[in-house]
Amino acid sequence: IRESQNSNLKTQILEFYKKRKINLDENLVEKTIPLIKERIKKLSDYYPLCQFFFETPKEYENNFDFSKYKPVILEVNSFLKDLTNWEKNEMSVGLIKIAEKNNIKIGDFFMMLRIAITGKSRTPPLNESMVILGKKECLKRLTLIN
Repeated sequence: IRESQNSNLKTQILEFYKKRKINLDENLVEKTIPLIKERIKKLSDYYPLCQFFFETPKEYENNFDFSKYKPVILEVNSFLKDLTNWEKNEMSVGLIKIAEKNNIKIGDFFMMLRIAITGKSRTPPLNESMVILGKKECLKRLTLIN
């Protein structure tokens, strides 16, 4: 898989899941391949890792308690809403500032955000995933947990 060309891997993933009656958006699969190529060993690993790109999480890993992060989530939501350049570097700098301002360890902060956006603690890189999901979808997911 790691040595496959992205276009070939995309075709393999689409065919694999089509046989299992799961139709995936071709453009979305294409965008996610660079994020997951090094993380999967077999085609069946793709959907469990990337399901959050195709569906809004219905539950959150370990029944994560967001209550202690409510003010921070509101601040993140406000920051993202005002972000004019929806790209990972600008996003990352602003999010790190929010974590530092609120005296939250960077790892804890991004784990909270990862679970809020994806429902899981193990995912492709968060900022890149948020770029693919898009501003509207990320804001919607943050609003759902508030």
